[in-house]
Amino acid sequence: MLKNCLFKIKLRLLELINSNNYTMKTKFNGILTLLLAFVVQISFAQEKTISGTVSDNSGSLPGVSILVKGSSKGTETDFNGKYTIKAKAGDVLVFRYLGFKTSEKTVGASITINVKMEEDANVLDEVVVQVAYGERKRKDIIGAVSVVTAEEIGDQRVTTVTEALQGTAGLSLVNTSGQPGSTPTIRIRGIGSLSGNIDPLIIIDGSQFTGNLNAINFNDVESYSVLKDADATSLYGNRGANGVIIITTKKGTSGGNDVISIETSFGFSDKATKDYSYLDAEQIFKTSWIADRNDRVTAGTPFAEAGSLASAGLVNLLKANPYSIAQPIDANGNLASGASLLYETDLTDLLTQVATRQDVALSVTGGTDKSNYFLSGSFLDSDGYTLLSKFKRYTGRLNITSNLKDWLTVGANSSVTFSTSNVPIQAGSRFSNNVQYIRSVSSIYPIYQRNADGSFILDGSGEKQYDFAENRGFFGNYNPLADTYGNQNKYERSTVVISPYVELNFSDDLKFKSQFNYTNYLFEGNVFSNLFTGTEQEQIDGRSSQKERSTTKSWNVFNTLSYKKTFNEVHNINTLIGQEAFDNKYNFLRTTNTGFVFPALDELDNGNGATEARSYTEQSRLFSLFGRLDYNYNEIYYFGASIRRDGSSRFVGDNRFGTFWSVAGAVSIADQFFKDSDVVNNLKLRASYGTVGNQNLGSAGLFPTISEYGTGYNQLSTGGVFLTTLGNTNLKWEEHEKLNIGLDFGFLNNKINGSVEYYSNKVNDLIYFFSREPSVGSGGDGSADLAGWENLGALTNEGFELTVNSTNIQTQDFRWTTSLSLSNNKSRIVTIPDPNVTGSFRWEDGRDRYEFYMREWAGVDPGTGAPLWYKEITDPTTGDVTGKETTSVYADATRIYTGKSALPDVEGRFASNFKYKNFDLGLNFNFKFGHYINNTDYASLMKARNPGEQLSTGVLSAWQNPGDLTEVPKLTLGDDDFGSASTRWLQQGDFIRLRNVALGYSLDDSMIKKFNLKGLRVYLSADNYWTWSKEDNLDDPEQSFEGTTDNSSTILKTITLGLNLSF
Repeated sequence: MLKNCLFKIKLRLLELINSNNYTMKTKFNGILTLLLAFVVQISFAQEKTISGTVSDNSGSLPGVSILVKGSSKGTETDFNGKYTIKAKAGDVLVFRYLGFKTSEKTVGASITINVKMEEDANVLDEVVVQVAYGERKRKDIIGAVSVVTAEEIGDQRVTTVTEALQGTAGLSLVNTSGQPGSTPTIRIRGIGSLSGNIDPLIIIDGSQFTGNLNAINFNDVESYSVLKDADATSLYGNRGANGVIIITTKKGTSGGNDVISIETSFGFSDKATKDYSYLDAEQIFKTSWIADRNDRVTAGTPFAEAGSLASAGLVNLLKANPYSIAQPIDANGNLASGASLLYETDLTDLLTQVATRQDVALSVTGGTDKSNYFLSGSFLDSDGYTLLSKFKRYTGRLNITSNLKDWLTVGANSSVTFSTSNVPIQAGSRFSNNVQYIRSVSSIYPIYQRNADGSFILDGSGEKQYDFAENRGFFGNYNPLADTYGNQNKYERSTVVISPYVELNFSDDLKFKSQFNYTNYLFEGNVFSNLFTGTEQEQIDGRSSQKERSTTKSWNVFNTLSYKKTFNEVHNINTLIGQEAFDNKYNFLRTTNTGFVFPALDELDNGNGATEARSYTEQSRLFSLFGRLDYNYNEIYYFGASIRRDGSSRFVGDNRFGTFWSVAGAVSIADQFFKDSDVVNNLKLRASYGTVGNQNLGSAGLFPTISEYGTGYNQLSTGGVFLTTLGNTNLKWEEHEKLNIGLDFGFLNNKINGSVEYYSNKVNDLIYFFSREPSVGSGGDGSADLAGWENLGALTNEGFELTVNSTNIQTQDFRWTTSLSLSNNKSRIVTIPDPNVTGSFRWEDGRDRYEFYMREWAGVDPGTGAPLWYKEITDPTTGDVTGKETTSVYADATRIYTGKSALPDVEGRFASNFKYKNFDLGLNFNFKFGHYINNTDYASLMKARNPGEQLSTGVLSAWQNPGDLTEVPKLTLGDDDFGSASTRWLQQGDFIRLRNVALGYSLDDSMIKKFNLKGLRVYLSADNYWTWSKEDNLDDPEQSFEGTTDNSSTILKTITLGLNLSF
């Protein structure tokens, strides 16, 4: 319109001067033409708001990146594929989305630009993946790297961020606790040490993280990269031996299109699997009668008389009687006439709770042409399964980036977290472990004091009184409810992370980056133990308060210079050199006081008898130089090499320094032989080999090179000093040799894609605690006296990995995708100084590190009902094993290698996702097959150590008469070793678990516009709501890597209703 008006004005002015000379008319015409062009240019240069919808054949696309070409201004589409961005006429908008061809649209007169994306089979190669000290295109990666995005994780409700990685190829994860906020155990490609630390290195936004992983808000995470082979991990040198997990948090978007997002959910949690089946009160009485009767018969008492005596003495034996008559079991072992049950204690109901989980997260993301930011805050309140267990967390994060100049970018990633948790004991053999109490004390015993008629004995205020079982004999002088409510196990944690960085772009090819990270992690523990029995003075003296405080302060700085260049359009090089320094300082302080008059006043000043006061400081440093070179010819032939030189304060002399390296190569068979194929889109063969180290010495401590001394053995008035720990100045880090061979594939326009890997990791110079024979005349006995840590032995981890992703159906309204990952790992000891029995395992040359070593179960003697085990028969001359025989004497049975391992033959994940119009459905399964669990929990439930202990219903099939064929020996109150370690309690650990199923609905476009929103989605999610297990008598199939149970609370199932809103 403006152009037309100016043109009319020009014509009118020309008419007015028509009578003037030709020269004047020509000059004036030129001036008006220039004025018109100038005004039109200004009108086109003005910014305007462009909006539209991005879609594909199946509907709208959320998360599409839109960038103004040649600038840093950008945005992305919302849940319904909508976007808005400011741009000028003539600007080019670039639309990018994973799996689709990049689309470019030029801004014209219209303010609406709708885009329909076209699938691209090769675009997966352009995906940017976070790697050591930078990022790389997926196509250029020649190492073993698994990537997991927040979108792939879906609606899983995780408290600790690494829980979301379960099922990733090559990564094993176990969480054996139902305590929210507990950190899962993670292993990448097996077990990398016998004594050293075997946890992976955690990198967050480029720097090592030294806090507690439950401090990270899961909603802040953008993606994970799991680095597994030498090519991927060698740049981290002596910290990368056990693999590396790189966590990248979310960043802001440029272009002034700020987005406010709210994510909230509320749910209920309960135990994921059924507990063991326990005997009821009547069954406890009957089985106890049988056991007592059997023992009397064995001692020579006639059968009938033994039954009568057992009946008469049963209440006194059990020290409880929940029945209405004095002798509830008759001489035949049946419930006596007139016996009615007055009470039965449901310990599971009393000592567990209905758990709730509430999660609220708020984030704001946006920016300008030059800067962007991501600001978030969250609150989590989650209960555990055991009574009073709880975890609360508050987090805040600010990630900012600013392009101050074309050549200068500065930024910072910062976060703060504060959490509190109440953590009742819920694992192990302590009295206060309520899980163990439920499995140890039967329902015949009251929690509150009762009269003979079963009614409660009330105090002067009319309140029930705790029963402390002072005469019971086992778990006596103790009440779990009083202990849970009267004691505390409260912990507070705070984590502050500040990580600024600066980037200098000397040219398009040459870049420098410097990043500094400071982490301060504070832990405070408050444990108060109350005593409820004894005299008043004994209770005062028995009360104790323990205060613990530790801080971990670390700083990490690295500087890198990178150069990337293409020569003659086919020769591509990418180089990186860098320097890094890392310092970690740990301070520990703990004091304990006793003698508290008032339980409510638990501060140390209120006690009168200090029993513990200790503190220490540990500090270590690392300085490193590193470099990497990557070359490819026309993106067909690839070569990569890296090297790192580390210097560590944990060792002495020349052993402080280590050099670690890797070489790798790959060939893109698809680009060489199937360039324009619609069937074969990706086929790349790659291999890598190299070394990395392990300086994390685990149980060897920080400085095993230093000898330690103690005081004592005074000579007259002179204090004596003697050697307590022998240091080893020759100790050095463990070295890992890693070999990896992989094949990446993609077929049918990448509708089927994935990778297959073979790896072999050999660990040399294992750090091992070894006792040598004493010198002549030393007076030593060759035991642990002056034993020390040495580099002895070697082990290997070897396995395969498979990942397959597929797009099965894709239409205008419907999309179905699946993914599958499988992993297999075998861990074997190559050499070790001497065979070493460790628990249920025996470490020996050539053996599986996790093969069970124990006595072999032979069944039940059908004639006597005694438990049997196998005993090897040896030749008295040669000592060779010639056969085996059964024995009822447990100590005489032979421990053998069982051929059964705690490591699974295969484990993995299967996911299937559906989208129909505005509805979405996702299912995620995890599974393990081919491993065994030493179920000591079940063993203790099959053999009562004391009369009245809790028992499994499995004892109801016990042997009773000669000729009975059963796997349960005759019941006895004596110790027949039936519950002792043997193959009887090795159970198959195979399981399939529906880790998450979620159904969601996204509000349609018309409603979004009506309420002026960018997106709204509601969903219903269920975590761990279905589990198939090979064994029935197994609490939960997800147990420790060692395949042992520990009377621990197990993971929870949670059903959640959630809402995601953005505007």
